[in-house]
Amino acid sequence: MKPKNLFLIFIFGLFIFLLPSVVEGYCKMSCWWQISPDDCRYGAMQDAVEKLGIIGFVERYTPYEGRFVWYHSCSDTSGKCSESRFLTGNNGQSCTAIDGCLPFPSPSCKDCLKTGVWDASQSQCVSCNGKTEQYIRGDTFEIYAGCAGFPSSCSNEGNPGDGKCESACGADDECDEKAPNSTVSGGICNSDCKFIPKEPDLIITDIWLDGNIIKYTIKNQGEVGAGESRSYLYIDGNQVNSDPVSNLASGQSSNESFVYYDYTCSNNSETIEVCADKAGPNGAAASNGWIPESDENNNCLKVTWLPDLIISTHRYSPSSPNAGDAISFTGKVKNQGLCPADWSYTRLYIDKDNDKDYDYTYDQTTYALDPGETEGEEWNGVWKCTKGTHKYQICADATGRVTESKERNNCVSQTFTCEEEGNGGEETATLFVRSTPYDGASITGSPSGFSGTTNYTKENISPGTSISLEAVDNYTVTETIWTKHGPVRRQKTYYFKNWSGCKESDSNEITFSMPSGDTICTANYDIKYTLSVSKTGSGTVTGTGIDCGTDCSEKYFPGTSVKLTASPKSGWQFAGWSGACSGTGSCTVTMNAN
Repeated sequence: MKPKNLFLIFIFGLFIFLLPSVVEGYCKMSCWWQISPDDCRYGAMQDAVEKLGIIGFVERYTPYEGRFVWYHSCSDTSGKCSESRFLTGNNGQSCTAIDGCLPFPSPSCKDCLKTGVWDASQSQCVSCNGKTEQYIRGDTFEIYAGCAGFPSSCSNEGNPGDGKCESACGADDECDEKAPNSTVSGGICNSDCKFIPKEPDLIITDIWLDGNIIKYTIKNQGEVGAGESRSYLYIDGNQVNSDPVSNLASGQSSNESFVYYDYTCSNNSETIEVCADKAGPNGAAASNGWIPESDENNNCLKVTWLPDLIISTHRYSPSSPNAGDAISFTGKVKNQGLCPADWSYTRLYIDKDNDKDYDYTYDQTTYALDPGETEGEEWNGVWKCTKGTHKYQICADATGRVTESKERNNCVSQTFTCEEEGNGGEETATLFVRSTPYDGASITGSPSGFSGTTNYTKENISPGTSISLEAVDNYTVTETIWTKHGPVRRQKTYYFKNWSGCKESDSNEITFSMPSGDTICTANYDIKYTLSVSKTGSGTVTGTGIDCGTDCSEKYFPGTSVKLTASPKSGWQFAGWSGACSGTGSCTVTMNAN
């Protein structure tokens, strides 16, 4: 090849890299570049394919030493031409026109590129101010003509001059047949189809937690490759980290991670959002660049992480019960979610007839659980088995106190059978003594053996037995509070409020007669808020539990209404209230805080 030709080819090959926007667009336009064999061997064409995002490059013809040479695309990793062919014209002579070369067919109007004009007199596609450039593409050896550039409209695929324009813009901006808005001018069919360059499109398809590292999958679903970008991590709307992402080819996915951020859910729920190639404020370029995409509104994926309570294991005992045996049940509650779970109730249901109607329910208090933490619950001898098939169910968070990522996986159930009749002895009952919201309250009871620390069970009680129970006035538990800095543990005191179940009473001492069936006695506790009264001058303030003079502070359960009355001492006049009260008359305070 002559040096001048080499120089021109090099300049034209360089033109490819300087104009990356000149690529195949949605109008099905195609652009072919002449690249010398030497350039191809050294990866020039392969590099163009990678940079321009053109998959499956072209074969082409160019006159070379009296012959037409077809250069296949550089598709292997070494950058060498995968194939080249030398084709001669008829009778072994040099070709001067495409239709003189075999085995390829003669061109037709339909074979014209969008940039070409069909010249019926010459039976060939003509473009670029009359200069003909003829190439061949693909395994079908279709014949095209065109220049390295694109017009702003589509040209005719039909029969120029007949007044019928058959090229059109589809809904996806592709040229197809029968365009109503097209016109014919100078033998060229023009429609409203505009050239839209192909672009990448980055999306986030998945987010998950691996240990304390947040990981995600990013995908380029665009039609061309994406350059280097940066992903951003947001927690509850606040940007906390970013992650560089390497080039992604069209259709390529990559698993990435925010390795410099140690994640711990600091609340009972958190919203995690990962955004690919997020633009900066007011659309400004973000750090490490912002790449234009075909869709700039689909870069982010948002998930909410919550606790998730399940029953991981459960069983009943004895494993082969007989009728009359006292059956015990156990269940292990696990938080398989990504955030801590507050305390909750775990409930045992017993369906004695296996008729889908649960006859007995028994609650246990489950303490707060960190992610991955478990707690075992037991119901010892809570029910005496009768002959037949029965069913039990254990449900975590039975009252729905905890908001979870999955609310339909809290329960497990199983059937079991008692095979034989009992010994026909005296019918007895079981007493269950509980406390809420936490177990652990001390109960003093009679007859002997009825004392214990909730939750406890007393079995084989004869109906009619007189039972006395006295609940402790208050007890203290340790609670875990989650803050953005991690867990904080604090002690909290709960005060006796009333009995329920076996007997309704506001007194912490009760006496009742044991019924014929199993019975639950529940001691209910709650926190109290403190009301403090201070006065200036001489007089007294009175109210429920308050006599200030001498007793100016009292504790009340939440929601309690306390009416306060001020009485000035003789010779003094009441001037009015301040603080939680106002005015000069009686004051009513609803206790919802100290």
